[in-house]
Amino acid sequence: MCVMAQVGETGGLTVVKTTCSDAEIATRSQRLADWWTAEGSKFVILFIYYAINVFLATWNGIKYKNAGANTWVQIARAGGLTLDFNCALIVLPMCRKLLGWMRATWLVQIIPFDSSIELHKLIAYNILLGSIIHTVGHFGNYASLPESFSFYLFQTNAGLTGFLIWVVIAIMYVGASERIRRGDTR
Repeated sequence: MCVMAQVGETGGLTVVKTTCSDAEIATRSQRLADWWTAEGSKFVILFIYYAINVFLATWNGIKYKNAGANTWVQIARAGGLTLDFNCALIVLPMCRKLLGWMRATWLVQIIPFDSSIELHKLIAYNILLGSIIHTVGHFGNYASLPESFSFYLFQTNAGLTGFLIWVVIAIMYVGASERIRRGDTR
């Protein structure tokens, strides 16, 4: 058991020292090792996934900044590239034959293939986040342009297709909700 003991005061702050027995340290180390064995690969995969998303957003934002685009366009393009990446990736966790083939390889030791549905949902939430960032960037840009906001939203190809994609996204997310999938429409 770990014991905390007050050892003094420094500048009005109480200094506390924690002392643990060797058995307690070994138990904590074992728990951490057990967690890493069970969940460590998920942590690493998620870290890599988010690092790629952050890199893509930053890289594309900087690319458009260097090209002279305003801040809103930089935001829209950063969100847009993460959307491209995530939309390309979302079907992979649901490819059963591909996952079955990959489970027979050495990759099974480092990639948690049994968490594919959770990964699919995570990517879907990141698509939603990327869509929001992309849309906010475009809306900010539309507000800074000379024509009216509604002109850019409903009378340009980019605005109209973006609006229609949001309708599709709303239908997909409502249809994918647990209540709808289970038939509970109360």
